[in-house]
Amino acid sequence: MAQKTDSESDSESVRFAHLFAGDRPMPLSTDPMTDGAVRADGAAPVDRQLVPADRQLVRPVGAEWVIDAAGCEPDRLTCLATVDEICQRLIGSLQLRVIGQRQAHQFGPPHGVTALYLLSESHLACHTYPEHGLATWNLVCCRDVAEWPWRGELERALGATSIEIRRLPRGVWQ
Repeated sequence: MAQKTDSESDSESVRFAHLFAGDRPMPLSTDPMTDGAVRADGAAPVDRQLVPADRQLVRPVGAEWVIDAAGCEPDRLTCLATVDEICQRLIGSLQLRVIGQRQAHQFGPPHGVTALYLLSESHLACHTYPEHGLATWNLVCCRDVAEWPWRGELERALGATSIEIRRLPRGVWQ
């Protein structure tokens, strides 16, 4: 791999400088109409902050959903069966296809669980942090129609009180 010149590195730093404010990352959801909430039609807002304003998606290949559910009941976050049930409902309702077997690990108390699914459409990962009342999901899917009622499902299954849903379209940008 060729090494970047100083001017190329500087250009890349400027291009992504809008992602950071001082030493702290800027919030990913900045849509003033939704403030990161799911739209009325159930779709998560596209995070324009991650896409330069002068670029547009010309060849979409799906999307990535990043979900942070906070205020969860800690005992639910230590239960692999609970996380599996949520993942199975997601996979079933979106008609995703699991390749092989789910990989998972239940860490000892007071820590949570990690579950990973290899999908024919890409992958699904869940990590829980009972010590913080937090569960995180990452779904990458080559189908852009992978909308799911994250908010209601995670409130019901985990007792989540705050859920951030971010969607990033993936593909070729020009």
